[in-house]
Amino acid sequence: MATMTTALPNLQQISLHDLRLPRYKYSDGDDPDEQLVADTANFISLDIQMLSNFGKLKILEVKCMEMNGRCPFLFNCPLLHKAI
Repeated sequence: MATMTTALPNLQQISLHDLRLPRYKYSDGDDPDEQLVADTANFISLDIQMLSNFGKLKILEVKCMEMNGRCPFLFNCPLLHKAI
């Protein structure tokens, strides 16, 4: 996703879906469930905090994603915040 923020700085819409891939997970957020952290400790974490780099993001679609903890950085996009 780091490459995308450089190549597509004006991206306005992103959809996030369940990975359905074994051994992958989205990064744990703030105050995560410790049991789930332990159960998925060997999984490869995918950093979704990069989403806050898309300053012109207007639409964030989240479907069937399992995330562990709070992720306040998802609301750091000024245009997305106005739509809420």
